[in-house]
Amino acid sequence: MKEKVMNGLEKFSKAMLSPLSYISAAGLILVLGALLTSTSLSAMIPVLQWTPIKLLGQLIYNCIMVIINNLSLMFCVGIAAALAKKNKQQAAIIGLMSYFMYLTAGNVTLTQLGMLAEADPMVGLYGTGQSTVFGIQTVDMGVFGGILLGLVCGWVYNRTCEKQFKGIITQIYSGNRWSFTCMVVFSILFGFGSCFFWPPVQNVISALTDLIATSGNFGLFLYGFLERFLIPTGLHHLIYTPFQFSALGNSLTVGDATYTGSYIVMMMEYSMGLPFSDGIVWMYTGFTKTFGYFGIVAAFIFCARKENRKKTAAVLVPLAFTASLASITEPLDFMFCFTAPILWVAHACISGLFIVLLHIFHVTGFTTNLLGSVLMNLSAGADKTNYPTLYLLALCQIAVYFVVFTLLKGNRFMSVNNMINILRAMSITTVFAIAATVTMAPDGFDMSACTLASCSAYVFVSMYLWYGLPLFACVLITIAVTLVMYQLTMFLILVCKIPDMLATCALMFVHQGLGQWYIGGGAVSTGMRTPAGA
Repeated sequence: MKEKVMNGLEKFSKAMLSPLSYISAAGLILVLGALLTSTSLSAMIPVLQWTPIKLLGQLIYNCIMVIINNLSLMFCVGIAAALAKKNKQQAAIIGLMSYFMYLTAGNVTLTQLGMLAEADPMVGLYGTGQSTVFGIQTVDMGVFGGILLGLVCGWVYNRTCEKQFKGIITQIYSGNRWSFTCMVVFSILFGFGSCFFWPPVQNVISALTDLIATSGNFGLFLYGFLERFLIPTGLHHLIYTPFQFSALGNSLTVGDATYTGSYIVMMMEYSMGLPFSDGIVWMYTGFTKTFGYFGIVAAFIFCARKENRKKTAAVLVPLAFTASLASITEPLDFMFCFTAPILWVAHACISGLFIVLLHIFHVTGFTTNLLGSVLMNLSAGADKTNYPTLYLLALCQIAVYFVVFTLLKGNRFMSVNNMINILRAMSITTVFAIAATVTMAPDGFDMSACTLASCSAYVFVSMYLWYGLPLFACVLITIAVTLVMYQLTMFLILVCKIPDMLATCALMFVHQGLGQWYIGGGAVSTGMRTPAGA
């Protein structure tokens, strides 16, 4: 059973990599388009405002963005083809047709039942639970719908593509056409059903916004966590939209006009030179996009085999800059959100944590888009934005991502076991350091602390292994023996008035002799037996 599960996960991972391999290449091109269309950069470099260059930038950026905005279709077609055991091109075509049938089935259902949402003039369909894909408005399932459809298509194709029917009429449905017929039924049912089983899930997510708004720092953590964690399902739009584009996030009244939503209020305060209000915290979803992904990519490169590091860097570094400069994180997100769910949960936790830290340290600056963040924070000033703290926290987040992802992913030096061993060694050194500090604080000096600790270790191990005593009893006996032995130190120094350095230097040899006598002069483990008699 376990082997079947592992094989299934391996097939799924390989199928996911098929469409993702193209996204990594598109990421570098997208960075170029983002730079050429950047308003902040064009203000610094006037030549970028030349019409041919602006046109080139828009062409590059928008042509690549059409891929990023339709990752669901890419996954559906790519996974179906990758899972097909033969005639992969036929499976891809059936996957493509299935996807459009799924979209249309959802649209027809919403239209006929009067459930079609109306677009808001400012934010469109964001926050409604619906989206427009290739001009077809339907329930927004994000890439989750495309992935599920692609998996089903690949599975159905492998089991039906060789089916043959006899007869003049029925034989037309043989082979690949029978696979297509099966997917027609599933796509229509899936599109129809998504209009009923997905909205309740969306309603649960929407209900969380009230909890987030009234829960202080915990609410901020939940806000950042869910905004990242729900990306594969498309439900993350329901988390940030109410805060960034409605009165739930912030409001500002200027004369007779009232502006609502943290994004609109933030831009108005910036343009009017006003101090930024606390509502800007809801815009900090851009912080991790701008900085955190550099730490993620660094960890992946570090954990790669030495001979593959250059190839890994060539693929991932452009995606990190895509996330930082264009706030497009999906190419990186989908590389590990399904194949390494532990990393995905850790990613969401770190994102939520740093939104809380930005709030605690009173940062009120721009965090989205690296170039825009730097330029707008500099123009607004440190007194309004506290940007020095912002960029210090950015460095901390990069480091945290690197350490956490390396610990959870890597099998090299920086592994969980190695880190535990290092911390254990540090704890022993710390205990000795505390002991030395305590004795030196009143002008004393104890050279026998380490040898006394060795004797205590002998006592503890023997009580536990030789005599099979409970752990708490071993600890109590060890503490008692150590206190009794330390009486000799106090006697020599306080009663006999022997200088502490001389007395404790002599006691080093006394402790060593007592310890060797107790264990018989051999190794600690020599002749020892476990409580079970082994």
